[in-house]
Amino acid sequence: VTISTVGIGFETTVALSPNQTKLVRLPDAIQNSESEIARPNGVHVYANDPFSVTVATNWRSSGAVYKALPVELWGTSYRTLNNFQDNDDFRHPGQILVVAAEDNTKITYKANARTEKGFGSATLNKGEVFLILADTNALYHHNSKGDLTGTLIESNKKILHLTVS
Repeated sequence: VTISTVGIGFETTVALSPNQTKLVRLPDAIQNSESEIARPNGVHVYANDPFSVTVATNWRSSGAVYKALPVELWGTSYRTLNNFQDNDDFRHPGQILVVAAEDNTKITYKANARTEKGFGSATLNKGEVFLILADTNALYHHNSKGDLTGTLIESNKKILHLTVS
């Protein structure tokens, strides 16, 4: 299995046997932190034989686990399910990450809460990712004003969206 990301020039190959699990740590440099800017940080995972991928992200006391889907199962229209803004030592806004499968992918999004930049559209190339962060405000703590749930994301070509909060 080969794992690569064009954005930082990372590539590694892992040998797998049937019913075997391998843990592969990806570089922190592929993490997106700026809202509504296209970045070439998508992760491409491929092999000659069938395999499955489970992704786990962890940070302090929270995290997420999901099954990575092949591009053939990606769609062009999604509604999101997010968490509201949370506060501890700093504000954690709701987040949506969109990944493009092909060049010249036009996305539009109708957010159910204010986003940091409020653009509403973008054009992505293959493997580019686009992070949408909810606008942060002390008044949005644990209420619907900072909740992106129900945001509609549509595109002219296949995309994958990940809801991260």
